Amino acid sequence: MPQSLETAIAESFEEYQRFRDQDCHYSAIARLAEIENCSRRMPGIEGQQWSEMALGEAIPEKAITEVHRQMAADARRIEHILSIGNEWNDDELTLILTLRITLELVQTYLERRGIEAALDLERVDTRIREVASSAQNKRVFNLVVGEVRDRWAIESRWLYSFS
Repeated sequence: MPQSLETAIAESFEEYQRFRDQDCHYSAIARLAEIENCSRRMPGIEGQQWSEMALGEAIPEKAITEVHRQMAADARRIEHILSIGNEWNDDELTLILTLRITLELVQTYLERRGIEAALDLERVDTRIREVASSAQNKRVFNLVVGEVRDRWAIESRWLYSFS
């Protein structure tokens, strides 16, 4: 039986609290970003309350610095993975998509809070699109996109640009 959106959000909030308490700032902010994004799909007052909670959580300045550093590192990680060959399996593509979607979620979340999150992902996106359209990767890439859409209850313009 699929997990309800409310249950998934509550679990993400517990993860956020664990990461926050361990000073794992990027992972904590990523969970808040996911909560805020998913809460927009939840009907009624519960969704609004989750969104307000996620947007209202205090973020220390040191956390913002770490988040910016980790975002840049994840963008470099995607580029590095994609520079080591021409054909990728489903696990590798799942990792690439997860990293890229998380970057989108965190960037959008920070911007919604009025925090500068400028990260140029054009080079990363161009490379991912090359992989997606290549003959040796197209089928697996499309399968992975479908799996990610089915498993992750988020709104991602970037992900849905692959139709």
